[in-house]
Amino acid sequence: MKHYLKCIWFFLYFLTGCDRSSPVADIRSVESDNSSGLIADTDRDFSFGTVISSPGRKLDHRYHLANTTSRDIKIVEVINRKTCCGVVSIGALSLRPGEATDLSVTLVVGEKFGAIVHVAELVTDSLANSSIVFRTSANGHPALRVEDVSASTRPIMVGSSEARRAESRVLSAGTTTEKPFDLARADLVSTVPVEWAGPKEEGRSEDDTTVESRKFIVSLDPTGATGDRSAEVLIRDGDSVLLRHALAWEVAEPISVSPKVIVIKPGEQSGRVILRSRDGSKFHVTRIESEDPAIKARLSSDSAAMHVIEVEGFPKASSNLHRVLSVFTDLSAQPKVELPYIVLD
Repeated sequence: MKHYLKCIWFFLYFLTGCDRSSPVADIRSVESDNSSGLIADTDRDFSFGTVISSPGRKLDHRYHLANTTSRDIKIVEVINRKTCCGVVSIGALSLRPGEATDLSVTLVVGEKFGAIVHVAELVTDSLANSSIVFRTSANGHPALRVEDVSASTRPIMVGSSEARRAESRVLSAGTTTEKPFDLARADLVSTVPVEWAGPKEEGRSEDDTTVESRKFIVSLDPTGATGDRSAEVLIRDGDSVLLRHALAWEVAEPISVSPKVIVIKPGEQSGRVILRSRDGSKFHVTRIESEDPAIKARLSSDSAAMHVIEVEGFPKASSNLHRVLSVFTDLSAQPKVELPYIVLD
């Protein structure tokens, strides 16, 4: 009986035991012979290098995928990780051994300045490459851009004798394959006075690009009402607008007031008001007048460019919201400052 059982055991061993590897192990051993599966690690990143960015510009690159394994590979999902920077498409979703397809990435350059990076991911049923990440990039450099040279955020004082001259520089960039735009033939158009400050300056190297430059000057008008002002400078090549440059500035009274409105409660004394010279010019308060005899104001601090006025009194409530304290100064550009005050019910 024992001899009979031993014979059966040897029969089963030779029938099934000669190849002890499972089907899963077979796949793993095949794919481990070529760990790339679809694409080599060195082919997963691509850079266009420095490119000239412009409205609507896009660049295309194709990643070639080849099934180098001995089994079919299915692409389960194509993921666009950065929809802001690119579009992704693929030719085939299933590849037999030896078959190939392309993953197409369209990099959206547009008018971006600096690093532009797109990331796409393929999810496959391959044990060696269940997830493959593709990185497509470029360094965008606008064909034209403007840098402020002498523009200031300081307000322009109303009544100034001369307009402020703000100087800017236009930069025109190109590469070895794309020449920079010739600024010598560019025109300037604006609703404010603008002019070139001289001829263009020849190219200089910057981030693998050739950059030419030319300065222009804008006159910012201080006349008229106070408040925020804006304008636009167009850089044109004939009838074609190459670039729009926005300008913004403020025309203000020489003396700033804080707070702008005095609020007084009936039966209570009020606080203080600070008058300050915006450009640091010296001035003095010569006198203060009030429309309401119940409101008194006096100068409590008198320095070179800042003065503090104490307001006090016991006024009655009134619906008249347009009463003011008149502060007279020796500053010719603003001899009178009106401080409105409100008496609450």
